Amino acid sequence: MWLIFLISTIVLKHQKTELFKYIPKQYEYYGEINNQLINRKIANQLLFESPNDSLFIQFSEFINQINNNPSKKTGINFLSNIIFFKAVINNTPVISFLFDLDDSSQFNQHKFAESIYSFSQDGVGLILFPLKSEPKTKFAQIASTIYKNDNKQFFNKIKKNELIGIQYKTSKHQLKVLDQKDGISIIGSIKDSKVKRGDELSFTNSNTSIHLTANCLPYLISNYLQEKINQQLNHTPLIKGLSINYKGLEIKEGEEDDFSILPKIDAHFLLDSSISQKRFLKIFEPISNITIDTLTNFFKIGDKKYSYKLNENHLYFGENTMKFQTKTTENLFQLKGNIPSLFTIKGPSFITGFIEMLPPYYISKRYADNIKYVKIRINKNNKKSLTLVDGYIKMKYPKNIYNETLKMFLDFETSGL
Repeated sequence: MWLIFLISTIVLKHQKTELFKYIPKQYEYYGEINNQLINRKIANQLLFESPNDSLFIQFSEFINQINNNPSKKTGINFLSNIIFFKAVINNTPVISFLFDLDDSSQFNQHKFAESIYSFSQDGVGLILFPLKSEPKTKFAQIASTIYKNDNKQFFNKIKKNELIGIQYKTSKHQLKVLDQKDGISIIGSIKDSKVKRGDELSFTNSNTSIHLTANCLPYLISNYLQEKINQQLNHTPLIKGLSINYKGLEIKEGEEDDFSILPKIDAHFLLDSSISQKRFLKIFEPISNITIDTLTNFFKIGDKKYSYKLNENHLYFGENTMKFQTKTTENLFQLKGNIPSLFTIKGPSFITGFIEMLPPYYISKRYADNIKYVKIRINKNNKKSLTLVDGYIKMKYPKNIYNETLKMFLDFETSGL
């Protein structure tokens, strides 16, 4: 009877509120997340096609935890579709998410992340992601403005096989995430960017490594990377763009019972300013077992040799100087290759064995091991003045992306992370 109730709830649930009317007329883009399709896919896999009964038990326990723990209840009806948009409201740029609510009081009492603001009115939940620092009172005014909207213009609603749909104010710009038999695909275009051509490393070992190119990192990400790197190293410049080929890392034990973490990497970084050799080498001062040869532009960490090359605000770093060659590319972003490479670690068994027992590692690795291949690209098309997006994530047969994603989520919940 519990199964029948769950299936009927997921399949027959309808959207209670027309959320599109709250989108302001001055939006830059709006989108819809097809929760109804996602839930049907999960229900189908969980109850009919999943050969793993433990996943069903794990899911049942998760539902019981939510029902018995008020702090876990958000009040959001996740069986209804979610609407989001970007707009400048009261001179403040925000990304906003709109939800159907089952319980407004639970939504109001739930503690979301400190960097976002949540509001509710008439059974509609609103979460604001600020793109500019403002006092909370300002976001309360923005929320009030959004709730007063009654936009009756036509909006393209999501189609049956679309997981996510995004529509820009200019009708030619659309982005779709589509449900596929062996995974998901991404296709569409976004607003034309004024970013110039970038530099990209060549990539060949698609079966054993992964490639990432991001020719123009947003300042928020650049600043975050700089802060994190500075926790381990010193005086790192701001990274504006990068192109990396990565195939795992190796942990080696030194003569004095210390350990070195050695990535297998070739990389090109575009920095915010020119960097001298003296400043570059100063970055690595915290590493005690490093040996530097400034004449041949290489350094050793333990017995591992790395080379580097500086050219104004360009830095090349890696194992092989022959791979420092870059090509001019129209790709603003590209991710492709073998996702499990991210979790490839070689080293003493007592260290790798310990790492493999850490929940964040083994849960993520198990999920990645079920992905056959990933390719996502954002590139310029100057002939049509468009920025095109295409890509796909393919799962290994007979793995299912909904089943595996649900399992990863439940594993993280069970581990307390």
